[in-house]
Amino acid sequence: LVIGGAPAFAPSFALENAINGDAGRSGAPGIEYASASLGPDMFVDFDMGSVQPIAGFDFYDRFGAPEALGFNLVDRVNSFDLLFSNDPTFTTGVTTLSFIPEAWGFHQQFAPVDARYVRFDATSTTNLNSNSGIQEITFYAVPEPA
Repeated sequence: LVIGGAPAFAPSFALENAINGDAGRSGAPGIEYASASLGPDMFVDFDMGSVQPIAGFDFYDRFGAPEALGFNLVDRVNSFDLLFSNDPTFTTGVTTLSFIPEAWGFHQQFAPVDARYVRFDATSTTNLNSNSGIQEITFYAVPEPA
């Protein structure tokens, strides 16, 4: 569940689109979240519903404009932190892990972190004023539910 984040570029690029299951598509409204030209100031907060042993994720960056289907990566997130906490304000009990995505689709596993809330916090983007965001992100807990 998305519980907050940086302002969206437009209503069709809402925060909730970061977890709507539409990874790999481009061009249709409502498939991704894009910030309002915030570049590395973009963030999205997630609520796992209860404390979970989070041990990995799949992240899909925004494609950008389809320049002859070669895709423009001006909105690319070059690096980000995941902040884990049991406090929805992230002022206490925060564990931070840093990542540099190697490709548009990026998967990472790590030692489990027990947390209810996760903040995806961009730390570097291709352009300081880009419409950085998330096409899709999925978090995994261990053991995975049946």
